[in-house]
Amino acid sequence: VRVGDRATRHLYGVFMFGAAIGILAIAAATGRLALNAAGGVLIALALPPVGLVRRGAAGRDLIAVLAATGRTQLIGGLCFAALLAATG
Repeated sequence: VRVGDRATRHLYGVFMFGAAIGILAIAAATGRLALNAAGGVLIALALPPVGLVRRGAAGRDLIAVLAATGRTQLIGGLCFAALLAATG
């Protein structure tokens, strides 16, 4: 990786938590404060895989990170969509 291992691992965390921050910003901008719950879910789900990456997971250990990342995106997206629909 061109930016190096440490910077890439940091960037992964930025992207994972960036989605949650984006949802919190949408909640604040639209006044749909119930969307904060989706942001909270994303943060809670992102903590374990980001922790693994920050601790230096490599090789086969990254398969668990990939699975957790997919699960985080799927559950977070579903929560966001459901709360968006429920709040009108």
